[in-house]
Amino acid sequence: MGEVDQGWTIAKYLLTHEREMIGGMGRTAAGQKTLAQLAVDAVGLEHGRLADSMLRSQVARWDLDAKAFELTAERVVDEAKAGQGVGAASAMLKYYGTELNKRRYELLMALNGSDAMVWEGEAWNDGDLPRQWLRTKGNSIEGGTSEIQLNVIAKNILGLG
Repeated sequence: MGEVDQGWTIAKYLLTHEREMIGGMGRTAAGQKTLAQLAVDAVGLEHGRLADSMLRSQVARWDLDAKAFELTAERVVDEAKAGQGVGAASAMLKYYGTELNKRRYELLMALNGSDAMVWEGEAWNDGDLPRQWLRTKGNSIEGGTSEIQLNVIAKNILGLG
């Protein structure tokens, strides 16, 4: 597969696609309730706003960051379609997507309070939430750790030496 002595070039190309896929975890899937909807379900509304002001601020910040991430991912896709390739931008998408996903699950755990750690029972979807929360930690390791992604971003996007 490929030319002799080009293995690392091919491996980096494959890592680019792996990072893009992993980075997509920061996005809310179609048909999935938004974090804001889940917060309303858990905490309720007061005067038309989320009842917990601290949580309201955190959810709003997450929503803004998620939208910025979505728009950035769309821009990278458009650039790739235009023949510019993805390259080091995959590191940026992987890093921010996994960090965003970790923050989402941290907020979901907070929304559910002590019930968030229930590992068994049909009412708790057999511990899906705490398992997914723990899984987000692994997402920041696979495909290259967050620290490696930051190094790639620093060298290849920001031009730091």
